[in-house]
Amino acid sequence: MDAEIGNALSAMIRRGRISVKNAHKVIEQFTRIPIRCITIRLQEALAFVLDCARQFRTPILSLDKKMIELAQQLQVTTLEVSL
Repeated sequence: MDAEIGNALSAMIRRGRISVKNAHKVIEQFTRIPIRCITIRLQEALAFVLDCARQFRTPILSLDKKMIELAQQLQVTTLEVSL
């Protein structure tokens, strides 16, 4: 999970979509999110993040527009990022 956040923020900085200062704010806020590690049911999952969200009835936080669209189709709550 940490690697995914770091990779996304790094790409956003390179593309000029976020400043380094705001990336640090995102990291600070991310560390406050309680995260539970679980075993993923890959064979049942079209997208394992969505499967986990459905299984545990929790919202997802994503910057991936396709993931958000699919989540909405599956009636999975999505959270928006605001900087």
